[in-house]
Amino acid sequence: MVDNIIKIIQNQFLNEALNSPLLFNDLASMEKYISESYTGRSLIELLQNADDAGSTRFLIMPVDEKTYIVANDGRPFNDNDILALCRSGASTKHRKGSTIGFRGIGFKSVVNYAECVHLISGEIRTTFSRELTRTIVPDANDVPMIRIPHEFTGHKHLSKVTDLQEQGYTTVFIFEVKSHSLLDEIRNFDIHSMLFLQSVSNIIMNLSSPKEFYTYRKRISDQFWLVTTEEDGQLAQWLVTITQPDDEKCAVAFKYDGVRIIDADSTEAVVHSFMPTEDSLSIRIKINGDFSTDPSRKKVVIDDDTKHAASLCASIIGRLISCILEEESDEYGVAHILCTAKRDPLAHIRGESINDIFVSELHSIINKLITEKYGETGLVLQPSEMSEDDFNSIVEYRNLTGISIRLERSIPGLLDLLKLCGIKEITLDDCLIAMNELECSETTREYIILRAINQTRLGMSPNLKEKIRIAKLISFTEGVLPICKASAQSVVTSNFEGTIVDSLTSSSDYISFMKVIGLKPEQLALNQKGEATYVHSFSSASIQTETASFTKTNVIKKWRSVEKNVAAVLELMDDVVSVTDVSLQNLGYDLEVLLKNGKKRYYEVKSVESLGEMISITNNEYSTGMHYRKDYYLAIAHQTEDTISICFVPDPINNLMLTKRVTRWEWICNDYQGEVITTKMS
Repeated sequence: MVDNIIKIIQNQFLNEALNSPLLFNDLASMEKYISESYTGRSLIELLQNADDAGSTRFLIMPVDEKTYIVANDGRPFNDNDILALCRSGASTKHRKGSTIGFRGIGFKSVVNYAECVHLISGEIRTTFSRELTRTIVPDANDVPMIRIPHEFTGHKHLSKVTDLQEQGYTTVFIFEVKSHSLLDEIRNFDIHSMLFLQSVSNIIMNLSSPKEFYTYRKRISDQFWLVTTEEDGQLAQWLVTITQPDDEKCAVAFKYDGVRIIDADSTEAVVHSFMPTEDSLSIRIKINGDFSTDPSRKKVVIDDDTKHAASLCASIIGRLISCILEEESDEYGVAHILCTAKRDPLAHIRGESINDIFVSELHSIINKLITEKYGETGLVLQPSEMSEDDFNSIVEYRNLTGISIRLERSIPGLLDLLKLCGIKEITLDDCLIAMNELECSETTREYIILRAINQTRLGMSPNLKEKIRIAKLISFTEGVLPICKASAQSVVTSNFEGTIVDSLTSSSDYISFMKVIGLKPEQLALNQKGEATYVHSFSSASIQTETASFTKTNVIKKWRSVEKNVAAVLELMDDVVSVTDVSLQNLGYDLEVLLKNGKKRYYEVKSVESLGEMISITNNEYSTGMHYRKDYYLAIAHQTEDTISICFVPDPINNLMLTKRVTRWEWICNDYQGEVITTKMS
């Protein structure tokens, strides 16, 4: 019966070859083109076919130097499968279905390195061979290999096939090769090719140095599968989320360190059309879908199907962001990883890539989610340099809808992501108009001055100049006043001015700006004469110097930054509930510590080569220390290869002798004492 099936198919295509020799010759040329286009990906095609067949295991083993066996334990071939294998572009698999392939031409890539292919699958036994085809089509100039099936001739390999069948393998290919191309593909196999497979979880390569590849899939939440890959004992983890319902077979994969999402390597951040392509993404993630590709499957082709798949992948991330916004919590750090989602600025000239299309769709979806949640009009973001209380007051005064830094603390990276999606920070005009009535904190007012300086480098309109002059903006020695109400004797305070100048590349920008808005040179602290001022020092007897013992445990890592290791030490303290790193927010401190009694402490970390070395604090840190007083600490840290020693100094503004260096607007100290904690690092 089986021989009859092969004979029927053979006669069908033999008659075609005899009746249309030119067509047969064209098929041979097409097969050669396909094999050359698929160079380096033939093994991937066989793996893809095995996955489509529901296989869990995929085996590659050499028989000898010129013969290789490739086997899987999936659904065996039937009559329609063998017929489709012989035809060109007529696979039994379809786009939008549950299988990966759809062209029906991928298998023909094996002719790139094979002289002969034997197939045993279920009841099917057959051989594909150009030599055998030439014997029955003698007048053909050229013949394809994968077109006319022949009676099985690989009997010498049957004992090995039987062994594999006893191990549960149901489909066995035997390749008699003419080059080392297949071996090269095996050696260069990328385990990421398994990441989006639906069923294959174990690949065995029984070469001279045997290798095994594994994937383990585990549902860990409503949104994510944890997919672990293993190669030579090396594990890598990915959080994979898919379309719901999953009939479209699109997915997004985020690299995972066991706690949070991390950046994938640049070589890993690519588009998968079920298998890896060479199209990279600006976001360090992977996306997988039914993207159209060129015949090599290496490059994504931009068409309607590709755009649809890109939209589905973007909607997967949109669903994650929607849940994050609803819960105001980002457990795995999705928002942070998306902050690199950028288009090519020259896309309108070069043409859109798949990255450009995907990022545009992603930005559009997130923008829509935000406007649906907060409203379309008057939606503004809080600048990280502005006080949250001030921002909320300004937004309320201007009747706007604000997204504050509070949300950024719950969802790190969200504000930067929303900026990429087209949502703007509150404007300078809105801030200045509100500050006609509102007196904001010094931190906010310093930020407004800096923003105004940067915004008016090429000139200032009379309208903006007037808004600046009537706003309660400048800290003068007699208080916060609008410029229009300051007297000729009013002088800008050194702390206020120093923080601004510290943030500029040159003090000349500050001086020029102040001149434009109406201040005279003698009203600037920079131009005031006088010696350095001092703050009293503290008595060493007032601070405990003994080393503390802890009831909690934590790991202090050598490779971590000093700030992170100081945070880890603080977490060891019994009265500490949590430690938050806010070092990127320019708040005047690096670590925010919540205590069990509900109070907070604020730690500024200073790294030194040795304890006792001079330290300096900026005007911003000085002002913050003045504000928080006893709740403000310096953590002066000396980190070696094996240990970290930290000197904790409470209320440094009042407890240290600080010398103000006017040239750089910083405060320096050569003598400090405090509680020193030393711990080993692993």
